This record gives sequence, C-alpha cells and structure tokens, in this order.
Amino acid sequence: MSAQQIDNSETAFKEKLEQEQNQFMKDLKEYDAQYQYIITYNNFEKIMDYTQKAYALNKALEDAEEAVEKFHTRETLFGQKELTEYPDLARLKADF
Repeated sequence: MSAQQIDNSETAFKEKLEQEQNQFMKDLKEYDAQYQYIITYNNFEKIMDYTQKAYALNKALEDAEEAVEKFHTRETLFGQKELTEYPDLARLKADF
C-alpha cells in the first residue's frame, strides 16, 4: 500500500468518525428531549408508558457511553491528543 493510499484511507476514516460524532451529538439532543419529557410526568394513568420510556432512555444513555469509548479509541489511534468531550451526555447521566 502506498503512502498516498494510506493517507486517503486515514482521511476517509477520519471523515467517517466525524460524521458519526455529528450524528451522536444529534442523538444526545434527542435524549435530552426525552429526559425533559420524562421529568414532567404527572399523569399516573400513563405510568407504564412513562416507565417504558425511562427504561429506553436509560439503555440509550448506556449505549451512548459505549459509543464515546469507541470514539475516544479511534481518536487515540489517529493521534488526537485531546479527546472529544461530551458534556451533554455527562449532564444527562447525572440528571437521570
């Protein structure tokens, strides 16, 4: 594999990482919207629906933490010194 091919592959992988991170940020905003909805629950007739949404959000946040770990691993492989931070995820985990 030539140096140019390696550079092209690295560029492609970096672009894919950036696209995935951008989508991840959109997902975090959706998780925040779900959290805001859950904390306003006051209709006990819908408690089962609320419970299902809460469990689904919890699972999504756990998956998000795993995604961050994967992003950080890939960033490290690319020699990135400062890993991307996701304060929205940390806030959601703390609040939820």
